[in-house]
Amino acid sequence: MRPRTILAALAVAALASCVDPADRKACATVDPATRIRGCTAVIPFDKWDWHMLAQDYANRSGAYLMQHREELALGDASRAVELDPALGEAYLARGAAYERKGLHDLAIADLSTALPRLRVQQNLELAYLLRSYARSMKGQDALAEADFARVVAFDPRDDAPYIDRSVFFLKNRRYDRVLADSAKAIALKPGDAEAYNLHAWALHLKGEDAAGLPDAEKAVALAPRDPASLETRAEIYERLGHRDKALADYRASNRLAPRMREAREGLQRLQPPAR
Repeated sequence: MRPRTILAALAVAALASCVDPADRKACATVDPATRIRGCTAVIPFDKWDWHMLAQDYANRSGAYLMQHREELALGDASRAVELDPALGEAYLARGAAYERKGLHDLAIADLSTALPRLRVQQNLELAYLLRSYARSMKGQDALAEADFARVVAFDPRDDAPYIDRSVFFLKNRRYDRVLADSAKAIALKPGDAEAYNLHAWALHLKGEDAAGLPDAEKAVALAPRDPASLETRAEIYERLGHRDKALADYRASNRLAPRMREAREGLQRLQPPAR
């Protein structure tokens, strides 16, 4: 081994020994504020180990994204890619930031680059899920559906992918598929208000409001302060002729989410004009 290589290796080992193990652990934790603090603390000590440094930046990027600090997330993810172009997590982090910013073509490119490099199932699942979102937004529905199928296949007992795919099918007006996936989600997690709401909404859009009402009522019972569930039940009540109940739900939904267009329009239809 050359002397310079030996000195570099010794420097890396010396710096690594100075890292607080708590900071190293924090840089990979779920809580975003804790992760940012941990990664920021270890980054100066990892400057001689490009692979480790790239992982630090990728980890901190994900935490910034959880805090909706997209520019900081994109900056850290780009730095991670520069440091270690072979690191799948770096492309995953940048692809996630691009997707959050609505840069769908760039997201698809980075996520496609990440996938062959990823080994951890959780990261693979996230990459396929994010790419399915981006492809859906680009109108690449067949490719998006294929990605959703891969996500579901990772763990068929997880309700979340069925919820995500229900939303995708809803966007494409494939209501029978919405009903199938939301019913599967309900079977897997009977306390999931969003699944009941999706099931009720799909029945409403198919004109089957009487069948959808029990699901809408269940969704509101599980999540009484969810404006979407209240708005769904309001539309079903309105269609079934229960004007007072519909108006009460529109008002409740509007109080919780004043920017929700559907609730405002419902109030305009049903609320008596001010004298």
